[in-house]
Amino acid sequence: MPIKDSVTEISVIIPTYKPGEYLFECLDSILHQTFDLRKLEVVLVLNGPRDPFFSMIQKYAHQNEELNLVLGHCEHAHVSAGRNMGLQMTTGEFVLFMDDDDMISSTYVSDLFSKATTNGVVFSNVLSFATNHKNATKNYLSVTYDRNTSLSKHNWMTLRSHMSLVWGKLFPLSMIQENKFDLRFKNGQDALFMALISYKIKTYSLASENAIYYWRDRSNSASRKSNKIAYEVKNTLLLMKQYMSIFLSAPLKYNIIFFGTRLLAVIKRLRYRIPKSSW
Repeated sequence: MPIKDSVTEISVIIPTYKPGEYLFECLDSILHQTFDLRKLEVVLVLNGPRDPFFSMIQKYAHQNEELNLVLGHCEHAHVSAGRNMGLQMTTGEFVLFMDDDDMISSTYVSDLFSKATTNGVVFSNVLSFATNHKNATKNYLSVTYDRNTSLSKHNWMTLRSHMSLVWGKLFPLSMIQENKFDLRFKNGQDALFMALISYKIKTYSLASENAIYYWRDRSNSASRKSNKIAYEVKNTLLLMKQYMSIFLSAPLKYNIIFFGTRLLAVIKRLRYRIPKSSW
């Protein structure tokens, strides 16, 4: 591991579970950033089984010492547990979340950091890919990004699609460090986290269109799997209850219209989560 000689400005938090080669593609995309790597750390949290993955990651770190990789292990095989541990380990002034199978463009960190503020969130462009990020295509997030480039002001309403995810954006650590991802949910935990911190976001900024978060489309991922109707209904009701609980904990701070849109989104999502064979 390299000896840091400067203050860490950016921390990239990546939870990973039984990683394959795609993890190292993700790390390579960070390694090739135009941003000063001496001011960047990668907080990588291995969830679940330790072997042989921990030693594989250590080997990569030794082969790429210019990348300041901080490795942790969490026995709980849950992406939220990994992110919560990552937030405890991080030392950067600003935080980027990534999924372990995604990638970022070479100017991504520099572009987002150039727009950073202590009370706001910077949003990036997002493209989808299956196997090769060079063949990435637009999706509903990139359409929203494109639409916002023509606007003089951005807010939660114009960027509401992006408000359901924690990746593809830059946060000040001071805004999120005291909050945690909810371990009760396998799906929807990102949107809950964004709702939890929503009252703290005072400014919404767009990074350059060249700051691209490459989102890998994996049809077998946890977020895409169809579950039994009973599970989906129970999960939807629990999500709705949690949104209402968050809002009622500080109704004078939170935006009631924003939370109304979150509840509607959860209900709408139920239709797409139930297996088609059940209709």
